[in-house]
Amino acid sequence: MSSYDQIYAVVRLIPYGQVATYGQIAELANLPGQARLVGYALFRAPDDDIPWHRVINAKGEISQSPWRMGNDDLQRSRLEAEGIEFTNDKVNLRQYRWQPQNSPAAELAIEQTWENSDRPFTDSPMEREVTDADGTTWTCVQAFSGLSQDEEHQDAAKVKGEDAYWVVCTPSGGAQSVRVKLPKDWEGLPDEKLLEAIEAAR
Repeated sequence: MSSYDQIYAVVRLIPYGQVATYGQIAELANLPGQARLVGYALFRAPDDDIPWHRVINAKGEISQSPWRMGNDDLQRSRLEAEGIEFTNDKVNLRQYRWQPQNSPAAELAIEQTWENSDRPFTDSPMEREVTDADGTTWTCVQAFSGLSQDEEHQDAAKVKGEDAYWVVCTPSGGAQSVRVKLPKDWEGLPDEKLLEAIEAAR
């Protein structure tokens, strides 16, 4: 299963009258940190059964693009037809954001999508959890594993010009993930240093 197919499989699960963000879809499709790739995939969506209009940006806005040739207005009209309201051109993500953890069927479908794919970007992703002073647990995963045998994927994880990697940290409770720049040996960082990096990236 290609990365695009993984994205389409997840997007098809977004219920009528709800939305998801590009970053959220990337994470659910086992492609953390690849929100831009989700945008590319949806621009090229081949089937009418892919509800591309239900994916918006992390600000709750429709991402404007001249390449979509008027589809920005089409996207809004489709969302409004599903009962989604806009306030100052924004969707209230607290109200309308899809929470797949509340749907056992969605969880199962996503899990099966991962199992049936070749997980092209990670062989053994580096991961750790850390809890902040507010009690929020952050799960941090290196978006592209340094253990991957594919040099292209290893290079994609690296911060250009620096001996560092991009790491995606997701808080408990379904809030927005953040992308954090960390040294290559970030797994050995003290918790307080990792939390400082997360806070700086928020």
